[in-house]
Amino acid sequence: MSSISTPQPSRSSLLVSKSDLASSALRIPRTKSPHAQANFRLLIRHTFRTQALAVSPKQVAAVEHLLRKAKRTVEMWEAPSVRDVSVSGVMRDARVGHTQA
Repeated sequence: MSSISTPQPSRSSLLVSKSDLASSALRIPRTKSPHAQANFRLLIRHTFRTQALAVSPKQVAAVEHLLRKAKRTVEMWEAPSVRDVSVSGVMRDARVGHTQA
């Protein structure tokens, strides 16, 4: 008996790029010191959230630009020389507001 598989919906190259970028960004905190991991996680979440809200998905050129910019930023954060990041009060407040909602 052959199994019938349902076809997977095709994913656009932008969606694949975004998923790959998010995956690599979320792996970064694991490579940093325990003290810095929370700051990196907060910075990454805040950056992705604010960038995603900045443009409409229909603005393909803007989305492509943000993906290129985010890729360079993630590569910078991955460098061993980057040991910790600063987290602003706005980022902390957004996190608190998000978890309480």
